[in-house]
Amino acid sequence: MELKNKIGPITAVVVTAMAVGWMLVGGNGVTVSPSESTQKNNTVSTQTAESKLIYSVQAKTLTARTIEMHLPLSGTTEADETLSLINTYPGKITHLPIEKGSFVKKGTPLLQIDTRTLKAEIDQAKLLVKQRTLELDGVKQLAANNYSSKVSLAQAETELASAKSAERRLLVDLENATLTAPFSGILNTLDVQEAKSSQLVIPSAH
Repeated sequence: MELKNKIGPITAVVVTAMAVGWMLVGGNGVTVSPSESTQKNNTVSTQTAESKLIYSVQAKTLTARTIEMHLPLSGTTEADETLSLINTYPGKITHLPIEKGSFVKKGTPLLQIDTRTLKAEIDQAKLLVKQRTLELDGVKQLAANNYSSKVSLAQAETELASAKSAERRLLVDLENATLTAPFSGILNTLDVQEAKSSQLVIPSAH
């Protein structure tokens, strides 16, 4: 009976001693497996390495813009077509709108000759044509009644044709009084001046 009473306290002391020893050996009651400890060490090492790779940066706003490239070149160009323009109607130049070196388009007026006298001659020629037409009609009526000869009829027809030819010639001169560019190109030479009465030569290059 006395032995049983002694075994209970002894057992309690042994258990308590084992528990204290286990706590001392196990690290205050926490057991860490080697794998978990290694993983933590690797994590810390990775974080340290990443912290060493961090660099300081500075943000800057960029604006897009167009960059023009200029390449200076020098050389000589040759025209693939050249033409010398001559005004066939002589007279005083009243208008010279184009300067040397200017680019002109086809049909652009290059110079204008004074046409006041020419227009008066054209009006006179038109009146003469009307007169010759009336004369021819009268001769035809007389010839139909045998009051006029065939010679008079032929003469009247000739005079009307001559009057019409003179009118057409004056109209052509009126067209030539304005010199226009036959094609688009550069006006290379311009050896004329306004208010000068002379025949003109104006070379131009295509």
